[in-house]
Amino acid sequence: MDGVGSAPGAFGKRIMALADRLAQWSESSDGLTCTYLSPAHRSVAAEIRNWMHQAGLITEIDAVANVIGRYAAADPAARTLILASHYDTVRNAGKYDGRLGVLTALVLVEHLKRLGRKLPFHLDVIAFSEEEGVRFSSSFLGSRAVAGRFDGKLLGRQDPDGHPLETVMRDAGLDPARGCRSGS
Repeated sequence: MDGVGSAPGAFGKRIMALADRLAQWSESSDGLTCTYLSPAHRSVAAEIRNWMHQAGLITEIDAVANVIGRYAAADPAARTLILASHYDTVRNAGKYDGRLGVLTALVLVEHLKRLGRKLPFHLDVIAFSEEEGVRFSSSFLGSRAVAGRFDGKLLGRQDPDGHPLETVMRDAGLDPARGCRSGS
C-alpha cells in the first residue's frame, strides 16, 4: 500500500502517483490516449486489477473488459454500493479524467484494509472499459453491460482501421455474447 497513512495529503499523493503510473501506457508519445482494447488499454486494465487484488478486493475482468473489485462485507447477504468511473481516454487526455474516480475508490479500500475495517455493505469498485467511445463510437459500453443494457448491435461497429468490435473483443479473450446478457 506504499505507506499511505494519515499524514495530510497522503491520499492525494497516492492517487496522483497511481495516475502517473497508469499514464505510462499510451497509444501516442505526445499525449495520453488509451482506447478500448488497445495494448495500452489492456495494460492499464491489468495494472488496475493487480492494485485491486493487492488492496484486498476480489477481482475480475468481465465480458466487456470492465475491471471489477469487491471489498466484501462481513455479511454475504449485504447490499452493495458501487463506486465507478472509466479507465479509457479520449485522445490527448488528462491523466486524471475518469481514472480519478477509480483511483480514489481504490485508495479508500486500501485504507479500510489497513485499518482492518469491514463495511456493513459490499463495496464494488468498477473501472469501466469503454465510456468515451473513441475507437468504436460505442460510448458507455462498459457501464451499459453492468446495467444489463448492452446493445448487441454495437458488435458490428468497426474502428477506423476496419476491425469489427466483436472480432477485437474475441481477439482480446472476451466473450461478447456474455456482455449481451439482457440488452440487445
